Amino acid sequence: MTLRRSHDCVRCGTSIDPGEEFGAVDVLDPVGELQVLLCVDCAADLRAFLSGGMDDTPDDPPDSGGSTEPID
Repeated sequence: MTLRRSHDCVRCGTSIDPGEEFGAVDVLDPVGELQVLLCVDCAADLRAFLSGGMDDTPDDPPDSGGSTEPID
């Protein structure tokens, strides 16, 4: 997929310009299929989360204490 115009990352708002790398996620919304664009960093975070590797990210606190709060 090639971008024809700039788009914002749906998660963090960073501008993704044509020619830059990005992640695309196909999801289903109430109306039908929707393609969501993510910047490279947010795509890497999503990939780590889905593979169960979020514990290794520097943004996580050293010890969450068993918190049940959802991850943004």
